[in-house]
Amino acid sequence: MHKACVLLIAAPLLLGGCTATPKTFYAAPHAVKDTTLCRTFLDAANAGQEQFARDAAAEAERRGLTLEECQNKVATDDAVLAGVAVVALGAAAVAACSGGGCGGYSAPYTYASGDYDCWGGGGDGPYFVRGPIRLSGQDIHDLDRDGDGVGCEPYQDLGA
Repeated sequence: MHKACVLLIAAPLLLGGCTATPKTFYAAPHAVKDTTLCRTFLDAANAGQEQFARDAAAEAERRGLTLEECQNKVATDDAVLAGVAVVALGAAAVAACSGGGCGGYSAPYTYASGDYDCWGGGGDGPYFVRGPIRLSGQDIHDLDRDGDGVGCEPYQDLGA
């Protein structure tokens, strides 16, 4: 599962924000996509690769791309990649938590005797549950006030 999570997160980052290598660029500068060309130019300039940066800038200029447009393309690409990484991380967390792997009422809670209340709420215990937690079974202690399957949510009335 851990390897799948890493791949979910790493794949978009590896596939997206790439620069063209000098070999790829010089073999067919016209074939390099605009955003990749812009990133190549900016990265080469930052790395002190003056000739490569000049050549990439000349190709960008030939296409009518300004420095500002290149900076915007790279910033947009970075934002998209960050968004994809966040979504992938969320998907990995959901996958990792499916089947009761991330909290939730386990069998001992469901069948335990005694009074359980949400930690930080107005209940008198003697047992307190830190939430939010996913329910698995009957909510015999009324910790899920809104009935959405998650108990002791910080935004709901914690008087349980």
